[in-house]
Amino acid sequence: MMAKVRAEVFTINNGETFVRSYILDDGETGTINLGGKLEITDHLLGYGIYSGETNNVHLINFGTITMNVRAGLPGQLSNGRTGIWYFKTTDSSIENSGSITTANDKSSAIALTESKGATVTNNGNILTEGDESFGIHSFLNTGTTRITNSGTITTRGKDAHGIKSTNEIATILNSGTITTSGANSDGILSVNRSGTTIRNSGTITTKGSHSSGINLRSNPVLSSTRGINTIENSGLIVTSGDTSYGIDLSRSDGTNTINSGTISTKGSSSSGIYSYGSTSTNSITNSNTIGTSGVRSHGIYSNANTGTNTINNIGTITTSGAESHGISSQQNTGTETINNSGTIQVTGSRAVGVRMDGGATLTNSGSIYAKLTMPGMQLLVWARITIP
Repeated sequence: MMAKVRAEVFTINNGETFVRSYILDDGETGTINLGGKLEITDHLLGYGIYSGETNNVHLINFGTITMNVRAGLPGQLSNGRTGIWYFKTTDSSIENSGSITTANDKSSAIALTESKGATVTNNGNILTEGDESFGIHSFLNTGTTRITNSGTITTRGKDAHGIKSTNEIATILNSGTITTSGANSDGILSVNRSGTTIRNSGTITTKGSHSSGINLRSNPVLSSTRGINTIENSGLIVTSGDTSYGIDLSRSDGTNTINSGTISTKGSSSSGIYSYGSTSTNSITNSNTIGTSGVRSHGIYSNANTGTNTINNIGTITTSGAESHGISSQQNTGTETINNSGTIQVTGSRAVGVRMDGGATLTNSGSIYAKLTMPGMQLLVWARITIP
């Protein structure tokens, strides 16, 4: 059975092993120090450590939490097992410098729900094996939720994002490594109102289909407060599956996106940066490297936006797949401005350096290369174009 601990501090010492859950609730405050092993296999236990309706609870894990719940009697569930779960906490924090492993479906390593002013820091190792099992899951929190990863987050199931944030406002910082293997498993998925900041200076790798490196979406239901979203990538983003964008800005309003690192996509229909369905003001700037190799995988793709959008390339964009344009602007009905002072090179068949419709404006002071393949010959074209 679960142990209810009522103390300002409780500790699992290094070398000790416990097989029961720990709970803080009903307004308790305190510090949880975990240096040994917490192993949960009983199907009656839904979490390793739980804190509900508490203030100023701070968890420090430098040990091991393992959730590998065996099935009970017929009809008893083994899924939905969370390593650490905070529910309706205020000004509380979780710091993991050890390891957290979950083996079941719907079993995130760390979960925050309906909390205020929460902070999560991962300096250690997080591994989830099951479907819908996130490394860090932050859901319906108010105020600003801060998530920092300088360690390793690995998910292997489908629909298993490395970090998933559905909050009012969030700051997500990654200087470590995030790797997902299953389909529909983004490295970072943020579905927030606005005023969200995502910075990646580490490495994000996704291997499944429909699995973007960073996926930012706006959710007007979560808050009436509007702000500017910021995405900054100075690290490395690599996606391998089909329909897996480096950065996905589908229906993301009011977003400034800056790539000063490297974005590489390998699957079909996997653009480096994808902007779709925005009704507000957005800007995309590439100052380093975007490369795609799949079919119909554009370097930067702006589609069906109705607001004001600006695309600036001062770095290098390369595509090698068929019908993979360097910059593609299609079906936008707002104001679309494209500025290229860098280099765009496309080598695939039927690929265009910059493709535009819908009244977009292009100003080019850089270089645009396109290799045109025709029956019996190939032609390399270098174009310098300025369109007022």
